[in-house]
Amino acid sequence: MDYLSRLRKYYHRIRSSNNWRWETKEKRSDRGASETAEISLDGKVVYHLDLKARQYVELHMPTFPQGPPVPIPRFGTTVDFYYETTYTGETKEFLGRIAKHLILRQPQVVEPGACMKALVTETDGWYFPKPENTIPVDYPTVAAFGFVYGGKICGGQMLFHGHPPAVLVVKETLGSIKKELREFSTEPLDRSLFVPPSGFEKVAALPDPPPLTWSERLEWEWAHLVRELESWFRVLRL
Repeated sequence: MDYLSRLRKYYHRIRSSNNWRWETKEKRSDRGASETAEISLDGKVVYHLDLKARQYVELHMPTFPQGPPVPIPRFGTTVDFYYETTYTGETKEFLGRIAKHLILRQPQVVEPGACMKALVTETDGWYFPKPENTIPVDYPTVAAFGFVYGGKICGGQMLFHGHPPAVLVVKETLGSIKKELREFSTEPLDRSLFVPPSGFEKVAALPDPPPLTWSERLEWEWAHLVRELESWFRVLRL
């Protein structure tokens, strides 16, 4: 899915609970502009909100019993993913805090005959350390994959070597995709952020955003062409 633009606010209560809230304004390639929010209450209940229509959907997340990890049997081909982080030695102040300049490389190495391609992605950006008490991420070391490609079933296992650095994006560039942190605060959050606002209607499904206008479609077609051209230089073949 392609986006012309996306502005996102993220609220996270990490000391007393694992509640979070996304607010997103975006222009999508297939549906036009939208304003939405998503709220999670300790991972048990998730609310999807349409801020323009003033409606929301309530979802109760299933719980699964805890048990020992199940080994994934080897089949098909193997794809190895590596995480490489290079600190350039540069620092810069953003929003009153010091960020480091990092280069993040992710080589993807495949076995002969694999239906996935070998490639390297490289991300250039400025990053803050993640705030204290952030919930740690349990990155997998192995995962299975399967999909249909060219009329054939492609499957195997992915092996992950290392993990991404524990950082918060300040400014980041990956080809034509750019991210920028515009505000950052550690002030206490109002509890009302984590429940649907009063006056919002609970519905079974949210309405689809309106389609793109002619001018928006023309703008997206041009942006899509630019992204396609830049992608030739973004991916470095091994």
